[in-house]
Amino acid sequence: SAMPWKAVLLVWAIAAAAAAAAREAVTGRAQLLVGDDFAAGVASERLALTLVSGGRLALVAEASNATLLAALRRSALRQSLVTATGELRHSGFVVDGFTVDVDGGTERDKPPRGELDARKASLRRMLVIIAKFAGFDAVPCSKEDIAEMIWTGTSSGWSTYRQFAHFTEGNIAFSPYVADTQQLDIVGPFSVSLQSKECDPNQWADLLQAAAVSAGVDPSRYQHTMYVIPEVSDCSWAGLGTVGCSYFCETWIAQCQYPQIYTHELGHNLGLMHASANIDERGNVKTYGDPTSVMGNKWFYTDAVYGFNAAELDLTGWTPPANVLAVSSGEFEVAPLNQMAENSELPQMVKVYNSFSASWYYFAFSTGENVPFSGKCCVHKYSDSDGNTQFITALENGQTFIDAFQRFSVTKLGATASSMKLVVASGCEQRMLHVNATVSLYGQHFADALLGASGSNDSSAAPRWLLQPGENAEVTFYVRNDDSPLCPALQFGVELQATGGWNGSCSTASLTLAPGVECRVLASIVAPLSDTQGTVKLTLSAARNSSTAFVVPLGVAASCVPQAPIVALESPSTFANATAPAQIGIWITNVDALQCEPTEWTVRMNDSRYTLVHSSVMSISPRSTALLQVEIALGGDADVELAVVDTAAPPKHDAVIVAVHVTKLAPCARNPLTIELGSASVNVESRSSALVPLTVVSSDTNPLCPTRHVSLASQADATFQRTMQFTTAMFDVPPGGRVAVAAQLSAQSVLLPGLYNVSFITGDDGNTHSALLSVNVWLDPCEYRNVYFRFLCPTTQDNTTAAEFTCTTLVLNNDKWNCPTFNFSLPPVVLSAPQYFTARWSTSTLTLFPRLYERPSLEVIQTAPFAGQLTITASVYSTAFVMEHNATKEARVQVGSCVRGQPTLSLYSPASSTIHYGGTTTFRLALEPDDNVICSSSVTYTITLLPTTASFVVSAPATLSVTPYAPATFDVTFTSQADVDENVTFTVVATNEELLFRAETEVRVLVHGPCKLRPPTITPLTPLFLTAVAGPASHGTYFLNVTNNDLLACPQTTFAVTTTSFNVLGVTTSPSVSTLPLAAGASALLSVSVSVAENTQPPMSFAVVLQLSDLAAVQQQVAHATTAQMTYTLDCHQPKPPTNVTATQFTPRFSLHTAVRLRWYACATPVDCCAPAAYDVYDAETGHLIGETTSREFTHEGLREGHTYSYAVRVRDSIGALSPDDTCSHVLAVTAEAPDLTAFGLLVGLCVGLSLVVAVFASIAVLIVVCVVVRRRQGRRQVQPHDETRAVRATRKHNSNNAPAVTQSVTEAYVPLDERQRGES
Repeated sequence: SAMPWKAVLLVWAIAAAAAAAAREAVTGRAQLLVGDDFAAGVASERLALTLVSGGRLALVAEASNATLLAALRRSALRQSLVTATGELRHSGFVVDGFTVDVDGGTERDKPPRGELDARKASLRRMLVIIAKFAGFDAVPCSKEDIAEMIWTGTSSGWSTYRQFAHFTEGNIAFSPYVADTQQLDIVGPFSVSLQSKECDPNQWADLLQAAAVSAGVDPSRYQHTMYVIPEVSDCSWAGLGTVGCSYFCETWIAQCQYPQIYTHELGHNLGLMHASANIDERGNVKTYGDPTSVMGNKWFYTDAVYGFNAAELDLTGWTPPANVLAVSSGEFEVAPLNQMAENSELPQMVKVYNSFSASWYYFAFSTGENVPFSGKCCVHKYSDSDGNTQFITALENGQTFIDAFQRFSVTKLGATASSMKLVVASGCEQRMLHVNATVSLYGQHFADALLGASGSNDSSAAPRWLLQPGENAEVTFYVRNDDSPLCPALQFGVELQATGGWNGSCSTASLTLAPGVECRVLASIVAPLSDTQGTVKLTLSAARNSSTAFVVPLGVAASCVPQAPIVALESPSTFANATAPAQIGIWITNVDALQCEPTEWTVRMNDSRYTLVHSSVMSISPRSTALLQVEIALGGDADVELAVVDTAAPPKHDAVIVAVHVTKLAPCARNPLTIELGSASVNVESRSSALVPLTVVSSDTNPLCPTRHVSLASQADATFQRTMQFTTAMFDVPPGGRVAVAAQLSAQSVLLPGLYNVSFITGDDGNTHSALLSVNVWLDPCEYRNVYFRFLCPTTQDNTTAAEFTCTTLVLNNDKWNCPTFNFSLPPVVLSAPQYFTARWSTSTLTLFPRLYERPSLEVIQTAPFAGQLTITASVYSTAFVMEHNATKEARVQVGSCVRGQPTLSLYSPASSTIHYGGTTTFRLALEPDDNVICSSSVTYTITLLPTTASFVVSAPATLSVTPYAPATFDVTFTSQADVDENVTFTVVATNEELLFRAETEVRVLVHGPCKLRPPTITPLTPLFLTAVAGPASHGTYFLNVTNNDLLACPQTTFAVTTTSFNVLGVTTSPSVSTLPLAAGASALLSVSVSVAENTQPPMSFAVVLQLSDLAAVQQQVAHATTAQMTYTLDCHQPKPPTNVTATQFTPRFSLHTAVRLRWYACATPVDCCAPAAYDVYDAETGHLIGETTSREFTHEGLREGHTYSYAVRVRDSIGALSPDDTCSHVLAVTAEAPDLTAFGLLVGLCVGLSLVVAVFASIAVLIVVCVVVRRRQGRRQVQPHDETRAVRATRKHNSNNAPAVTQSVTEAYVPLDERQRGES
């Protein structure tokens, strides 16, 4: 009974050995190829390995092994040298594991992508090869077209890289000429024949490279090779490029008519991935969504000017490090990003690192015509996880960006054509409150400029305003919270204090201010009846133990008290026509007590160098303000001092001196107005509206030009009936000024979606100026969508250190923008262990506008000892009971204490290694802990090796620190010290005495002595049995791996390669090479081609023998050869299905049910092995066999009326192979009709008729018999009609001898004649 188990173990061992023999290791540079389908917005990736030994392999992995794929991709982005293990198949090299060659350091020590030499070279050579594929359309672009899009055009890739990829030592550029010929590096088109129409860019590259070499072009002289190919239906991409290549870089262009595709794919060569964009609040990303970079795809639809975003310029190093500011907080000024770096005195970007998300955020702006978001602050994000940059938003002046994890904020203060100012705040930065005030007296309003500095706390300052005794006044305090945006709102206590007999009351006792918000506090005051001085003091105190006070000094005057006037220039500097006097306006405010008389004021020159041409005298009453105009004659620019004096004698007021700067200018030359749209296009839903921001700009640079009086209107496409409302339709624009206006665009009467044009027109003195807006209208009513509900709790909780934790949530109203606002409720959560935990929400109700979100938190508290998994179920629903607004999420938290288990010691490299004496080998091992999820601290293990031997020098770490869930790797190196053959097995042991843990594994080192020749081995990479079907010529290829097993000290051996097929007719075999040089211990790939002539009759099988022999080894009397045998089988095709299956419905004779007769055709080509032996008829719905036949027809009887029958017919050939279902009609359906009962009715009618005829004749016969009997009786009565007694006697006499009984009967039956006659009648 044990024998079957032994057989199973033997089979398992053989299978494991075969699988291990099929696996192999290859070494090369990992490479990532990215395909771009710009129209669909989809990118595809493929991995490849550029082998150290030459050539390249496509790398594939099982779809389920996502972790391995992600690790391979990261290594490809870093250009890592890797050794991959796996199996070579038709689809490529299937990887099941790999290791990184650290090149003397860890992979993390390799230079980041921005510092690769490939991107810092100042000049790159590029060759363009045009392809012409047989069977495909020609490339629609000429050499001149391609040259313009790459090199000579204004928007070519070369010009883009020359502008942006700029260093102090030179530009990134792609050389546009072949050396010494001054001709463009464009060759072709080269005609090539493809083996198939599948998408195989590597095959195309090899064919085109060979064609270029044949034409005398040496591709090896170029760092970049670009293949311009026809569009192939199997290839979804418009362009394909290798990412971050070093020297040999390739790109494929399938849509040659877009110049940006060339620039985009070359960007991949230089290491750039895609410029994506965040498209909603949930973090969903559009692969090509960045409108500011050529690595996006917005250029596919517009004619905007594109370059590279700030993140890309920093990653590649194309913006000098001195122009990149890495900051955490502060106020900064930056220059435009599209300005040449060496011309900038300011930095060109600001970047902030968020350690929580391991991401850099970039802030920069660009200016210029057709530049996306010109003048706005563009926010980008970069994380090394996928290599893509991400466009977040574009900030207007005054707008603030807050990162997703609320770690920092950035506010755009403003921007000009040459600079932009930003404020960066890290977390919450608390600042002083900003306070100022105004005073209202007798309905007149006086600003804080008359009261002193903002935030004054000087109670001894002289009063600015003198009130009448008992007079009422109102003081308005303006309070602004200047904290950074991430600070919480503050609640202030408000206190108003009045001194010196003054009385006052405040409009509020508390004030809540969010960062950046300004509020007003009104204070009503009453002056005392006595002539005294006092103050009104507003004190604001906050919870952060700081307070701010603002003092307004006031006085009371019962009689006239003169005070110095308040004098202010209309402008601190003025401009004057070079040929006319300068006009200067001076505002004078009389602040005397109300009892004083009006004062006359005039202006006198305080500088003898200049002449006062005109100055008037103006009378100003107390608490009144007036503008005084003067004219001064100047020869040029000058700083002038003027004295404002009281004309009374003697004067009641001291003179006030003011200084003004006068600039002489040429006469005004008016320039046209321009209209700047906030966006070139806008989306609006039908029967809805959208806000269109626009700015009217005066291009007048001369301040002497008059203010422009502007009116704004709009005109729409004739098919677009709309209404337009402006916030301001008529306004003034000063010279050089900008006036921002908003237009409300309504599409109330648009019933069809589509693109419409709207022109905004502004007029000034009869001149009109316009700007065109593209309006995209679509029919999209309110749509309720599933609420986005994210519920995250810590995966583990160590209850030995803390008894409570917090879960974070995000609730997003995902409805479309035009849907109403909804209230959402958070009901109490469901706990799997409510007896041990309690939980409460930070808030139970949420009010959410469409596309907005809130982040409520859940606090969970442990109330009793517990260990295990806690399940928390949280829900959210709309109080309006909208089904889409209901969501439930579940989180699991492992609660308990740390439990550690025995670790596992495993090998990352093969368990054995072969070296030459004096050689060195290294094993990489990993120690993986078995701690539970609660553990967090590391454990130190001692590393030892057994046994110890003098034959080796061993190098290994003495101790190893291992953290939970992170296998620790280490290397053990063996150096052979003995000139002998050795095979030593070492045991590597890791121990921790404190925990009593021990883990071990074995490694084997085989040391070869002097040269020993050994037979080579042949390992199949494809099955040894190949099967083909007959018909056309059949071809098969065996792939094998040949290994030279000589000891390492042996010289290289050249093997002769021969194949034999035992002289089978119509069969030819040939190896890929006739000789194979191999170094000792080396391996090589080998293939054997097998061809079977056309129309060879199957079935047949034959053996193919591959022989390797080393003739030189014969002299040494060593068997230095080997053979391998393969089998090739020529088999039959699967039978072809029947065709032209038809169905005829009929009623069989004398049957009450219908039947169906099926007929078909079947091929019988001998080579195709289609000669049918039988036909099987199936029920196509159930798959049950109905019947079989050897002829080409079949009858199915007994059908029920109205029932549908489906039939499928399959051919079964002589060897039992089945064909597919019939192809003419895969499922033949027949509905049974009523049976034809005509014949049956005739038969029944005939039977009935015959029965009737028989019945009639029978009746007639009976009547005849009855009639005969009656007649006979009547005849007997007529013999003696009057003597009945005699007749009876005669009868008795006649019958006396024969029938006495009858006589008796006759006598008894006697009846008188008259009665018998009556009865008969």
